[in-house]
Amino acid sequence: MKRTLPSEVEARAKSYGASGAEWLAGLPALLEKLEMQWKIQIGTAIPGGTHAYVALAERQDGSQCIVKIDMPEDDGGVGFQRECAALRLAQGRGYASLYAYGPEHRSYLFERLGKPLKALDYPAGKQLEVLCQTLKESWTVPMDEAKSALCDGRESIRWFRDFISEGWRLLQRPSSEKVIERAMDFLEAREAALRPAEWVLVHGDAHSLNLLQDPARPGSFKFVDPDGLYYEKAYDLGVLMREWQEEYRENAAKAGAARCEMLHQLTGVEPAGIWQWGYLQTVSTAFVLLQIGSEKLGKRMLETAERWLAVRQTD
Repeated sequence: MKRTLPSEVEARAKSYGASGAEWLAGLPALLEKLEMQWKIQIGTAIPGGTHAYVALAERQDGSQCIVKIDMPEDDGGVGFQRECAALRLAQGRGYASLYAYGPEHRSYLFERLGKPLKALDYPAGKQLEVLCQTLKESWTVPMDEAKSALCDGRESIRWFRDFISEGWRLLQRPSSEKVIERAMDFLEAREAALRPAEWVLVHGDAHSLNLLQDPARPGSFKFVDPDGLYYEKAYDLGVLMREWQEEYRENAAKAGAARCEMLHQLTGVEPAGIWQWGYLQTVSTAFVLLQIGSEKLGKRMLETAERWLAVRQTD
């Protein structure tokens, strides 16, 4: 069976050089192997992803599912392991149910969900409500010894500290030095606030494209593509602070403070952590966007961070 590969997936794989070319060459045979191993029929590839091959599939009982095969990344498979650990822990609570996985070729089989929240044209406020409602459900996932396979708060803080300081240098100082100083201050604050007894399963990138309708429960949603974090709830809410940048165009400080308060009211999470992680997510995401050539949005996020310097929420 000839399979069409989304152009963005092919381009991303080729950017990896020899390892990407090898992955592309072996993909048809791997798909046939998975069809036999998991007793499924793999259908049309789904466009939109850039780090994995994703396709519709059907099991022998007629139930619909999704096949995902990660590209060869330079992390030794750590990202795959953490995503699988998160999905296994969740067991369908707030997350797509994981049916099978193959560590040797970084493949997953999980339930097929509906449209992403972003495709439903809800206003930003409504999307925030839905996202927070699902996050609160996902935060109740019982944690057991499997949590050791996840990234924890200390590791996350170290990553942000290294990435932001190094990114600022490599990008030839795309923001004022004050933006970086504030980011380091906030990382120190989050380090001082480490309370492992309160940590939960955190998605890590809980935006409206990663939240899909749950066909089994009309009006409900489930997350996909978790980063696999075991950390404080404020981290997830920081991602929501960085979204909908158009709302920050006129008065970023006022609009940011209002959204922070809204997230606090929706979840009960203390505002300082939400604000600090929102700032850190905004700066780090801006650097990622600039690195991959998305300069317009990257620069807009840095402008937001500059304007947020007028707001102090460190307590």
